[in-house]
Amino acid sequence: MAVGTLVLKAVILFGYFLLLHAAYSMMQYRNYVRYFLKEDFYTTPVDISVEVAVGATLALVGGIISNGKFKNLSSIHTFNERSYAETGGRATNFRNYHHNRSGAISSVLSAKVPSAENNS
Repeated sequence: MAVGTLVLKAVILFGYFLLLHAAYSMMQYRNYVRYFLKEDFYTTPVDISVEVAVGATLALVGGIISNGKFKNLSSIHTFNERSYAETGGRATNFRNYHHNRSGAISSVLSAKVPSAENNS
């Protein structure tokens, strides 16, 4: 393993550790407020909120960077490299979405429902 991947994995693990520590700190704070201060309503302390934000950011950024190069989500790049026979007819350029039931329903509705212009 390269040193860069070890550093990224350490960043991810540190981010997870911060998230776990923030969860434990929040549980401790909640118990403290309930039993010693006898209050039901409490707000999250700023240090726990910052710890959650930093931990989530480290884990997310470390995971994104360590993943490497992303693939395109668009299927056009995949289908452009293959012939129509190889794709099994699933190429997006040939799809037609104008075969829905709205044409049949609108013709029936227009025959049975009078328009607003005819009523006046």
